[in-house]
Amino acid sequence: MENQIQGKNLRLSEQALLSTLRADNTKEKKNRAGSREIRAGRGGRLRRRLAGLLALVTAVVSLGFGWLGASTVATVNAAESAGQDNKLTINVISDVHIYPPHFVSNSQAYLDYVSGDPKMLKESSYILEEALKEVKAQNPQFLIIPGDLTKDGEREGHE
Repeated sequence: MENQIQGKNLRLSEQALLSTLRADNTKEKKNRAGSREIRAGRGGRLRRRLAGLLALVTAVVSLGFGWLGASTVATVNAAESAGQDNKLTINVISDVHIYPPHFVSNSQAYLDYVSGDPKMLKESSYILEEALKEVKAQNPQFLIIPGDLTKDGEREGHE
């Protein structure tokens, strides 16, 4: 009896599979030996080709934008920019993650966010001001600020 139950389950699974394949625009055909062959219909091939074409176009566009962004170069004449001691001084401050002070609140959403995030949002403006004071004291020829300027790209953080 156990074999019969397993056989029925197998048949049900096979039927479910065939129904699913047929719903996906496939065709079932018996070959000369009496075995079933399942072939994708033209609609399935067309969908796969369109999906492949879409993936290719997306990849080309993404690479194009990456290439344009990566090819931006700033040129500096070090001999003209160097100080009296013939040294070029460059300071870098990276990933400042400025969060506008007036965004800080005692709302539950804000408190929940900062409880799980190690960034010091409330202090970010003060930290940047102090870092800029140090840079000014060092009097470099150049200051580079790459990376994340604001927490999540807030427009007000850039102003």
